Amino acid sequence: MRSVMPRQRGRKGVIVVYAAIMMVVIFGFAAFAIDVGYMALTVDQLQNAADASALAGAMRMRDGAATVRSAARDIASRNFLGKQAISITDSDIELGVYDLGTHAFTVNETAANSVRVTTRVTNKPLFFAPVIGTRTFNSSAKAIAIINPRDIVFCIDLSGSMNDDTEPAWATETIDAAYAGQGYGNVGTTLMNNLYSDLGFGTYPGTSESIGQTLSVANSSASYYNMQIDGGPLTKTSIATTYRISSSDSAATRKTKTYNWIIENQIKRLIPNARPTPSSTDSTSRAYWTTYLDYVIYPYSKSGTAYPPSQDSDRITGLNNPNTANYPNTASTLPDKYQNMIGYRTYVQFLMDFGRERTPTVDNSTNSATSLTKTEISMANTAWCRKVTENTAAGNFSFPPREQPMHAVRRAVIAALKVVEDQNQALAPDWSDFVSIVTFDAIDSYHAPILQQALTKDYRTTMQKAANLQIVADIGSSTATENGIIMARNHLKTVAQGGAGRTYTNKVIILLTDGVPNINSSSNSTVSNYISANPSTNYYSSTSGNLPYNSVLMQSAQSKNTAQIFPIGTGLGADYDFLDRAARLNGTAKNNQAPRGTGNPASYEATLTQIFQDIIKGGRVRLAH
Repeated sequence: MRSVMPRQRGRKGVIVVYAAIMMVVIFGFAAFAIDVGYMALTVDQLQNAADASALAGAMRMRDGAATVRSAARDIASRNFLGKQAISITDSDIELGVYDLGTHAFTVNETAANSVRVTTRVTNKPLFFAPVIGTRTFNSSAKAIAIINPRDIVFCIDLSGSMNDDTEPAWATETIDAAYAGQGYGNVGTTLMNNLYSDLGFGTYPGTSESIGQTLSVANSSASYYNMQIDGGPLTKTSIATTYRISSSDSAATRKTKTYNWIIENQIKRLIPNARPTPSSTDSTSRAYWTTYLDYVIYPYSKSGTAYPPSQDSDRITGLNNPNTANYPNTASTLPDKYQNMIGYRTYVQFLMDFGRERTPTVDNSTNSATSLTKTEISMANTAWCRKVTENTAAGNFSFPPREQPMHAVRRAVIAALKVVEDQNQALAPDWSDFVSIVTFDAIDSYHAPILQQALTKDYRTTMQKAANLQIVADIGSSTATENGIIMARNHLKTVAQGGAGRTYTNKVIILLTDGVPNINSSSNSTVSNYISANPSTNYYSSTSGNLPYNSVLMQSAQSKNTAQIFPIGTGLGADYDFLDRAARLNGTAKNNQAPRGTGNPASYEATLTQIFQDIIKGGRVRLAH
């Protein structure tokens, strides 16, 4: 018989050998499948940490190298490999210059535009690979984050309502009353005292008299009529012949003599520091003060005849006085009581209404021409306009008289530009933020948006431009917000597109306004067709009456992919519902709202400054590829 036992023993030995070999193979595959996957996961986690750390560091580039490294280390430590936090050292965080063309990174801390972060692990244990002789592995990841410099346009409303808070015939008492309950019962009066001081007019409100008061003419709608009527006080022999009215005098001659008497006997005495010096014998002065008298004297009519004749149509009870759009709870009759009144109160109101560009010595049809002499509030009259030096966040600047809220805007823009200056000191010029100023008011032969300062890194020159900004007259509609946005956006386009912007920058428009547009350039059909093609609940449902608003909202929506627009309101009556709509359509709203200004003049500047700083410090960064 044959024996099989030895064969069986041989087979068992072979199986053991095969099993041992297969175990090595199995563990090898396990090492490949599990450990290689583990290594790949580790690389991903290192890369995520490097990306986040580099971005965090780049966000703080403008705060200095130490802050960059602190931010990068902090974010790195919030990332984990398993349960172990990732740790990087200062040597793993490099500041340098990234070339967009060559994609090369060069270490350079003095003119950096980017941060390179390296995350790494060394001698990281493996699970199954030791059976094939590999117990640990090393790995690293790098990320470069570059700051995206910004091209920033401050788009500033210079419409007539931007000095409403210092219109003493109606706004002062309104503001005092509005904030009395908050402990600011004199805030409006304080604004007026500041303006009076700048103008050299003493203390608000100053002494006032009704026309002819020293001739015992009662103040009434017929005061002027009673002064010059036959048998009236100016016909008496006690009146100097220069001003004495005779029965044969025409209506025009009577007006000339009556006005001359008021100029010499009331204006010269009650408003001695005004410019031009009141004089009935100097033709320019007389024309100027005639317009002021037309402005304050009550227009009286008797038997179909106007007294005074040929009275200028710009009156203290017109010209948006009061501005019920911005101050909806203001009594429309407030300025009425100042008709016929001569003194600094009505004269300052006159200055505010005529703004920087209207000329009181000529007819309305041409009185905005730049060649003509303006009022003493205007920077155009360098010999007349008194300037005051004030300390700001960026040092001392000379300002024209403190019209409000315009003056708060000037100072807040300067403070914002100081933040830009500070944040860009360590950056190469090509990687610095550039700034510019566009202003807007009306649309006509003498009014259009103005590029006050083209995009530049010359922050100081831009600050000076901001210091000199002044508003236009309250004569006619003067808030062409749409046109301001269009000019700002066109300026931000690249040079190849006809603008002055850079190809690699973020575009930012800081729109500062009282939020009440009243002129538009886009037609009703253009706006309606755009809204129909791009419906949104943010548009006003009816274009009729809301065309100036919807045209701005259309521009905000059209700018969404090219420029961030931050609409910021200021002033007691800023229309925040409208500004919120604009921010939502552009994608810059937070919690569905635009940045909130304030209606309280006591906090205008501080609030605007903080808003500007938040926008400017919130710059964007991105990973280099």
